[in-house]
Amino acid sequence: MFTGVQRSKNILSRIRALMGQMDDAEDNNDMIFALATAKMIDIAETIMCVESSMTLAVVANTASYDLTLDGSSNATGFFRKKLLAPPLSSLITIEELDINDFDNLQRYAGTSPGLPTWYIKIFAGTLTFYPTPTVTQSWTMYFYKSPTTTISKTVAPETPSSFDSAICACVAGALWAQKGAKAQAEAMEMLYQNEFARGIQSWRARKTAPMFVTYEDY
Repeated sequence: MFTGVQRSKNILSRIRALMGQMDDAEDNNDMIFALATAKMIDIAETIMCVESSMTLAVVANTASYDLTLDGSSNATGFFRKKLLAPPLSSLITIEELDINDFDNLQRYAGTSPGLPTWYIKIFAGTLTFYPTPTVTQSWTMYFYKSPTTTISKTVAPETPSSFDSAICACVAGALWAQKGAKAQAEAMEMLYQNEFARGIQSWRARKTAPMFVTYEDY
């Protein structure tokens, strides 16, 4: 398996090969890696192929929690929630509501029959509970993240390696377009679409088994 350094160097070499360049004489490495980073972020947020988790310190009498700040207690790169696991998983149902439904629930103090229920909403990177927690507990948040690093000669993409070829084709296409080379740019776009499809197929084949938890996540 390639290390991060090997992956990033291979990406640079592949892009230069697609541009017919053998060294650093033409396109600036910083520009190449900036374009590659932008495509990495686009792929991660489109396919949701970069995942992480965090411990959410739920504090008594505190309803809202910021998920977007860097740090040990926050979800670095938080993009979208996957699962929220409470400490008493088998006894609690979690229902994620949109803003209007959640605000109406709070306004009229609604409850759900059956199992005890936590209602949550996530808006602008803030998670809010209803009812407000009355005890301090540690929950676990599993989430899809947006990459927070910039690709360089020593930093590989956070996306799975199966998407490296797609990133290379996309960047080469953007560079050819900047040079006014329409035919080459169109050829790179076709290559990108093919490599992107192959990347998805390979990534799905290698994904680990789905994460199972004992509560219902609506």
